[in-house]
Amino acid sequence: EFRRVLFRSPAISELIEKVATGELPPNALGLDRPSLDSAREIQWHRIEQAMKAERYDEVIDELREFISKVPEDYRLHAYLGTCLLRAEKRRQLNSAEEHLERACQLNPDWYYPWCERMVVWQFKGMPEMAPQVFRDTPRSVQEGSHEANRQLGMCLLSAKQYPQALEALLRATTLNPEDGESWDAAAACAFLLDQKKAGTKYAKRARHLDFSEAFDRWVRRIR
Repeated sequence: EFRRVLFRSPAISELIEKVATGELPPNALGLDRPSLDSAREIQWHRIEQAMKAERYDEVIDELREFISKVPEDYRLHAYLGTCLLRAEKRRQLNSAEEHLERACQLNPDWYYPWCERMVVWQFKGMPEMAPQVFRDTPRSVQEGSHEANRQLGMCLLSAKQYPQALEALLRATTLNPEDGESWDAAAACAFLLDQKKAGTKYAKRARHLDFSEAFDRWVRRIR
């Protein structure tokens, strides 16, 4: 637990980055004789930082190398799937789907790869297929993950299946009332269904949570 907190502490994030790039020696982190685990922590930190910055192309090879050494790590398969899905130059949708499916097999109760599998269908131009993925998720995800319900709603919104999208998005807000993104999308669905009163209510809630797209587009126009 100490190592987990240490290597993700913002206070030493800059130091780790410099060690990872070779600008500073490993003993800058107090690792006079860095172990293999320490090296992996540093490498993993670099991968996480690159993904946060949406530099997905850069870490595909590193993730594949990791998987060759730890093939049963569900996180590695999920993150490689994300990188292959969202990379600009090295996008491989079929390979992304394979790794995301493997992540779901290894840890079916983790919502993240299920969400990314729904996004795959968006990238393929068939967001209406997202419910098929959602139906395959375990009950723990369907009933406990606002993220999975939100992603389902977003895909259905893209597919212009507004009643079903609104239902999924409102489930997400029930699971997490502070999910501003779901409130905002729910407002858009409501307005597209000509439910102006509900749409205004959802848009105001979203705006309170710093998501104001629906409010600016629909509520201001009504006023």
